[in-house]
Amino acid sequence: MIKINLLARFKQVGVGFLMLVTVFLVSLIGFSQPSLAAVTGSPTIPKGAITLGNLFAPPNGKITIETIQNSNENNGLPYSLLSLSGRGNWASIWANERYRMDFNQSFNGRMYINLGINQADGFAFVMHNDSNETKASTSSKGDPDGQNLGVYGRNASKYIDNVISKDEKYTPEDTAIQNSVAIEFDTYVNGTSGSAQFDVDPSISGKQLEVPHMAYAFPGNLNKSYKPLTVDNKDASDWFYTEWFKTKTRNARLVHEGYRKLNTVVGDNVQDGTWYEFRYNFDKNTHQFSYYLKNPVTNSQTTVVNIPWADLQSELKLAEHDNKAYWGFTVANGASAGETKFVFTQVPVDLGASLSNDVARESDDSVAVEEDAPLADKFLKAGEKGIFKSHFIVNEGEADIHISKWMGYLDPKYIQLTNNDSITNIQVVKNGQTNEPIGGTATVNPTTGEVQVTLSSPILLKVGEELNLHFQAKTHDSITTPVQTTFYSNLIGTEVGSQQANTFSSNPVYYWINKMNEPPVITQLVPDPKESFTDYTDTFGLKYSYEDLDAQINELTYQLLVNEKEVAKGVLEQPKATDISWQDQAPIDLLDPNTLYHLGENQMKLIVTDGSGASDTKISHFTVEGYQGFEELTTDYTWKYARSSLTSERESKARQAEMKIKPRDTRTKNSQTRVTMTMSDITDGQGKVMIPKEEFVFKQAGQEESLGEVQFQVNQSYTYDAANGLLLRLSNQDQPGLWQGTVTWNFIDAP
Repeated sequence: MIKINLLARFKQVGVGFLMLVTVFLVSLIGFSQPSLAAVTGSPTIPKGAITLGNLFAPPNGKITIETIQNSNENNGLPYSLLSLSGRGNWASIWANERYRMDFNQSFNGRMYINLGINQADGFAFVMHNDSNETKASTSSKGDPDGQNLGVYGRNASKYIDNVISKDEKYTPEDTAIQNSVAIEFDTYVNGTSGSAQFDVDPSISGKQLEVPHMAYAFPGNLNKSYKPLTVDNKDASDWFYTEWFKTKTRNARLVHEGYRKLNTVVGDNVQDGTWYEFRYNFDKNTHQFSYYLKNPVTNSQTTVVNIPWADLQSELKLAEHDNKAYWGFTVANGASAGETKFVFTQVPVDLGASLSNDVARESDDSVAVEEDAPLADKFLKAGEKGIFKSHFIVNEGEADIHISKWMGYLDPKYIQLTNNDSITNIQVVKNGQTNEPIGGTATVNPTTGEVQVTLSSPILLKVGEELNLHFQAKTHDSITTPVQTTFYSNLIGTEVGSQQANTFSSNPVYYWINKMNEPPVITQLVPDPKESFTDYTDTFGLKYSYEDLDAQINELTYQLLVNEKEVAKGVLEQPKATDISWQDQAPIDLLDPNTLYHLGENQMKLIVTDGSGASDTKISHFTVEGYQGFEELTTDYTWKYARSSLTSERESKARQAEMKIKPRDTRTKNSQTRVTMTMSDITDGQGKVMIPKEEFVFKQAGQEESLGEVQFQVNQSYTYDAANGLLLRLSNQDQPGLWQGTVTWNFIDAP
């Protein structure tokens, strides 16, 4: 018997899984519908209201402007409040010339309005280029003229019968503010009879527009905005008619462009004493001016209205005024006496041309965003110090100014403002001269969030000169959910040659504060159980550890890759874990064309990501060595014959069983190694040769060869039945008995 001992390897069989789907049925229980509360605006002024400083010229008529600071409103920050009330009051207020609207660039405006609870006629937001500039106002101011809201003309045409001189005829627009565009907020029902009939519309049922409403018109343009009415409220063809040889006049109605009703749209009743938001925008690229009214609580709003650019150009005579226009508000109460109030959060002119703001991280990267911008990658972290900046420049046409104080306004709910020491790193730099900083001391109001920086000495700024100011303050560590808040500032100064202190205001800048996110950390990624693995015999494995100090259960996810191919991913249940093991499902097989592995150095990569998107990546390496040996090899070769069945001449005899050979060599790619076999003499176990080794032959393809001529290629499989492959030449001269020998397999590298 010839016997050799070699181990065979077999691939592991995969295991399937059964997925169970469970369906839960839920009973639905009906509930009675509760009564709904009235829909109103904001009962308090929402955040973001600002002070106006010198934005507006002195008002014409009874408009009061006061600075309000209430810890329960506007996050406790000061703001300017405009209000009108009282019977027989027509008033207007206009931005100063240097703050005119500039249609050469885009702009946005936003304000909050409160229409009170008592009856008032209403107000109008107006743009104009009237020759009276900041003194512009309607000249029609009788009881029925409350309907003109301080901007429109008289209620009817006018005729003067002069006995000696020529008779005089006047139409409604001649007492209006000229070269104007008005967006009206009409809150009074004038009816369809009497002398106040601006809201008559013959084309609708009842011939009366619903009040309150918004609409726009051109107060100084007779043909576009006024229509004469007959006595039965039909449109007439002319403003004067003859009756019994006398010239008669006609009442006027107003042409309401972009009519929008307000009640049931933004609130159940907008005259409810709460605050609603009025927004308007101009896009320079599209030349589109748009506006709408919004409920800041429910976010419901009127349909957006667009005023054509051609109308703005012609009515405001923009070409004659460098594409600029005065803007402001007109209000009126004729026989009514209700109150209307306004506050501003954004003005349509670039206050930043004089004073602008910014918020930055300690790296000096700005985190300022648009008000409506969602949280993205620009924010201050909870517990981080922010840099709060203002930039001021003296524009052409302004007087030289002595600056003495800088006022910054922050929200103490989000910024640590415990005491004066909460403000650090105060810097005031004139004209970029950082080598000559100017000192200042901070006084903090922890309740209101006001930060007053008093300069060590007043700074004189001339036309064209600029001032950069900043301080640092820390956000609260306790912030756990993202919040958007504001920073704005005022400068206090005195014009040269004047003893009166001026306040220079700015628009607020918006920024986000986000919780301090600790990203995950991978503390270990190593091959396991060893650093080097052998093809065919070893199964690759690894282990890893990680931690995330602020992660929640099931927040973290992971992705595991071997040589940039994903092998596993999923959810990590715990925020911290050590020695997590992963093992491939089968041994390494370098001959598989789809294998993950390659000979030599291999890469493993682990990525752990938290709920905010922050992640950590760790890369480690391991080695795969080639294998040389047999995947399959017959280990026992047996010949068993009765002596009487043999002849006197030696003949090749078949084995008792088939023969299989599958050599493997993956030490190099495309190995040229060959495998040979050699035999020992067959002995009695005591060293006596019973059959010499030369009697072994190899038969394949019908031909017998000596063993020295036989070679096998690696990475191929060979199978021979009992009558082929290794054969032994026997005769009846051989001694009976149980004899044994050894076969040796040799791997020979190609020369």
